[in-house]
Amino acid sequence: MSHLCVLLSLVTLHKVFAKPSPTTAAAAELSFLSGVADTTQRFSLRQNEHQSSGDSREECVLNDVIIERHNLICFHKGPFQKRKNAHNTESEKCCNALWLQGLIEAHQKQYCLDRIARIPDVPSPAFILESLSEGVHVANIDVRPMYYLAMDHEIPQTHDHGAIFPNYRQIRRVKARDEHRERETIRDLPNHGISSYSPFHLVGFMPGGHGIQQYYSQVVDATNNMLLMNGRVNGTLSSEGGLHRSFYQRVTLSWDEITLFSTKSSSENYLMTMSVIVFLPLMESVFIDADDPFLVEYHDDSPEAILCRSSLLENSFVEEGRIVLSKSKCNIQFVSSETIDIEQPSFASRQYVVAFRIDTTMEFSINLSSELLKGMQVGIDYGTTLHIRYLLPLSKDNTAVCGAVDAYAGMVPISIQQPILYSANFRFMEADNHDAVSHGILDTHALVDTHKNPEESVAPDPIIVHVAAGFDGDYWWVTSITMLSALIGGFMIMKSVDSVSMWC
Repeated sequence: MSHLCVLLSLVTLHKVFAKPSPTTAAAAELSFLSGVADTTQRFSLRQNEHQSSGDSREECVLNDVIIERHNLICFHKGPFQKRKNAHNTESEKCCNALWLQGLIEAHQKQYCLDRIARIPDVPSPAFILESLSEGVHVANIDVRPMYYLAMDHEIPQTHDHGAIFPNYRQIRRVKARDEHRERETIRDLPNHGISSYSPFHLVGFMPGGHGIQQYYSQVVDATNNMLLMNGRVNGTLSSEGGLHRSFYQRVTLSWDEITLFSTKSSSENYLMTMSVIVFLPLMESVFIDADDPFLVEYHDDSPEAILCRSSLLENSFVEEGRIVLSKSKCNIQFVSSETIDIEQPSFASRQYVVAFRIDTTMEFSINLSSELLKGMQVGIDYGTTLHIRYLLPLSKDNTAVCGAVDAYAGMVPISIQQPILYSANFRFMEADNHDAVSHGILDTHALVDTHKNPEESVAPDPIIVHVAAGFDGDYWWVTSITMLSALIGGFMIMKSVDSVSMWC
């Protein structure tokens, strides 16, 4: 009996570890069932630290430390319309799955339940690909991120452990079926993650990623004029505003070349429609007011509010006037699956993930001698207001208080996640004939390939802001002054109201 158990164990281990990885197998051979992933990134953070001096005294030194952020995500299989709404049960299942797969410790389960964020319900890249491609069914790669949790820890700067790797590294725990309907488990080694486009893209199981590129190329070839486009999004935080700062974001989409099937003159008007989805993870220290999420602009010639703007970015064709933008229209929608609590301080708040759904239409004239439009770039700009929550007051034994004469005394560093481009698709057509000349979706495979696009493959570092937290030793005198000011203000208001009533 014992020999039989050993034999079964060996067979199980072989099924778990000896199966071909989806990074080398075609996607058609694997059908996703369930899975979780830990996508890590590293960045540098400057903070105060205690260091022992030669005379046995501790000195405060401002050092750069390496932070490793674990972006933990539970994935589920579509379709989009059948997604369940039992949030508490599903979040508990997600935290249990993260623990059972060894991505969090047992004592971190409660932290997971208290902080985990539900990802907004938006169409997946596979769903978009299927909607663009008639007769193409990609249900086996319709994988969607469902829950998100970010956890940080400091890495000692010894040997290569403290090195900052340039891109996201993903460790997967996935259950799937092969072409013979047999179950298999994908388990990446903990110290050997796979390069990923973002935490929200499961490597090997989503369009445009590693492992399904061969299958994806067949889908592209089988669909007339299907193109892949490159894309990225960057956020810039204003240095002004204190606890309420403007956060400007730009989505950049580009094409290596687009073929123009012109049958008329050399100069024609073309129409391009684009749909973009951007995720923005919000850590415990920041929030967005869902009732007023966007920065609004107005122009003298129009009373309508402008929430986003699309434009052609400079290249040789634009500079020479061979591509001229005649009109553009941009619509943006703020999406959140949960009610964002704006009253909670950072130490009592949870994490959130919000989405921006952008639809834009651009009309322009093209005057080219060739049928190839090369190097075209489109920029989509929008902004939101990030509100910083009240932080936990510092205590005397807190290392952040170290260095009273330092510029960062009483200041706490908080990190603000960069937005992540989740999906994008476009249709390119003649203005007077809406039959698509070309169409396609975002190429997430190219950005993972560091040799092809070394600059765009780098995982963006979070934005670090130092915010005043206050000291817990100042509690009583701050409370006393606040109460005294409130009493004086109330007395003055009562006196003013009394004088008005006598006058009446």
